[in-house]
Formats: sequence, C-alpha cells, structure tokens
Amino acid sequence: MRPESRANAFASTLGLLGLLVVTFAADAAGSYLSVVSENDLYVDGRDRHYTAGTQLTYGFAEGQAPDWLSWIAALSPLDRGVEAREVNLAIGQVITTPEDLSLASPPLDDRRYGGWLFGLLSATTHAPGMEDEVGIALGMLGPASLAEDAHKFLHDITPSIEPQGWDTQLDDEPALLVQLRRSWFVPVKPDDVWRGDLVPRLQLMLGNVLTEVDAGLGWRFGSAVYERDQPTRLLIGGTTAAPRFDVRPGRIDWMFRADVTGRAVFHNVFIDGSLFEQDFRDLESKTLTWDASAGMFITFGNLPRPAALSFTYTWRAREFEEQRGINRFGSINLAVQF
Repeated sequence: MRPESRANAFASTLGLLGLLVVTFAADAAGSYLSVVSENDLYVDGRDRHYTAGTQLTYGFAEGQAPDWLSWIAALSPLDRGVEAREVNLAIGQVITTPEDLSLASPPLDDRRYGGWLFGLLSATTHAPGMEDEVGIALGMLGPASLAEDAHKFLHDITPSIEPQGWDTQLDDEPALLVQLRRSWFVPVKPDDVWRGDLVPRLQLMLGNVLTEVDAGLGWRFGSAVYERDQPTRLLIGGTTAAPRFDVRPGRIDWMFRADVTGRAVFHNVFIDGSLFEQDFRDLESKTLTWDASAGMFITFGNLPRPAALSFTYTWRAREFEEQRGINRFGSINLAVQF
C-alpha cells in the first residue's frame, strides 16, 4: 500500500472512531475518554519485539452503561449492582516485530512479525481497599489486524527504515483474550502533605493471544493517591484498561508509581506461534519472566473538563532464550472526563 493510501485509511479510521466517541459522550455526564500509545521508540530508539500498541477507551458514567454491556460487571465478586458498575469499551492494536527490520526473511530464532486488532469490553468494580477488573477482548491476528499498514505508515512519516519482512507475519486467526485482575490498596502514609500506598495485584489472562498468570506489587506516593489502579495500559503491555481517574476540583495533583511483576507465561502467540498454524521457528520461550516499571501520573482538576496525563517506562525481561537483552518501552496516556 502506498503512503498516501495508508494515510487515507488511517484518516478514515480515526474519523469513524471520533464519530463513535461523540455519540457515546453525548449520552451522560461523567463519562471518560482515554488514548494510550505504547512504543519502544519512546525510550529505546529502536523497533523490536513488542514495538507498538495503541488503544482508545470510552468509559461510561457509573451505572449508565446499557444493559446489553453492563452484564460483564456481574462477573466480579465485588459487583454491587447496576448503579455502581463502571463499564468500558475500547478498540486497540498491537504490533510485534523481529529485531532486524531490514531482512525480508527474518531469522527463525527471533520473533515473527505479528499484529492484533481487538475490541475490548471491560468493567471495574470496587469495595473498600480493593478493585476488580474483568475484560473480554475479541479481534483478529494476522493481516486482518492491519498491523502491517500501521507499522509501515509510522515508518513513512518518521525517519525510519522500511520494514521488509511483513510477508512472514502470523496468519489470519480469530483472537480471544479474557482478563481478570484483583488489586488491593494498603495505605502507608495517609497524611495531609502527601499520601502513599502499596498495591499488591494478581492477574490472569487466558486466550489464544496470551495465557499467563501475573503477581505484582506497586508502590505509589504523591499529593493525591486514590483507590484506582492507574494509569491506563494496554492488556499486553500492563495492568488495566480502565480510563477512570479522580481529581480534586481546582487542583493539579501528581502521583509517582513503581511496579514489579512476576509473570508465568504459558502461551504467547507472538513467540510460540499460532495454536492452529504449524510454525518452524526455533524459539524456546521462557515460562517465568518479569516486568518492572516506573512513571508519573498527573491529574488536572483546574480545567473546564478534568484531565489526566501519564508516562510510564517499562523494562521487560527476556521472553525467549535466544533474545538478546531486555526490552524497554514507554507508555503515554491522556484521559479526559466529560
């Protein structure tokens, strides 16, 4: 596809998303919109492995999601009924690549080119000191994910080489991912100057995209720290898809956070290949691995519409034995309350 064709395709997609957002946002005050961009180029200066992810999330005002969507919140043990349900809709895309983009036939001991385009329905529910998230993502792997067009478009508009190996990407395949997360909030400094807490977290992801169990611990402190496991991250990149945040009217508040997560990975389609496709890659995936991250989350309660902005730096340990060094990527999140 030519650069101008890619640009037209992306402009049409953005226009459709904008129309959907305006339609939803008109329904009720108190809704949220979040845009997340994750990219290794933000911190590492190179494309490799989990190289980019983008997600647009709309959060219905509490208790305002239509009945045909709000059922998902009832799957949480913390569900307190329709009026307390926080339901979110998202659309996103993930792009993975091998290390050397100049090769038309990437080596068999590196990741394949791959993409995942998904729609996500999720819900967050709360009890004192706890938060649950339940999510179901459906979409497509392979050429139908439009990852090739997206990756080449990004390289057309930046001083980057043209990736040559997309003909070797994963085949088309329907994709499912179910996510369950429980976070706890343990105050460690609840005074009036700044607040802090510890956030133990358990997470299960199950599907033909990812199957893994995570256990993590976060440390947060700042001028305002709320019982929400923020900021928004992509499912493959982090912990939560919820776009919600709290603010103090008229105030700008900040929160620093640092996390470490142990991951037991039983299947990763971007490393192990498809469950339905014979793959001759010579990769030995690692079952036990880890992530570490640090970042800043800022809320703006002094704007006409409350907003939040965050940046997170993530270090991801080697995910297969042949991998050279750890991966690093940055996450930028902008969220607005209507």
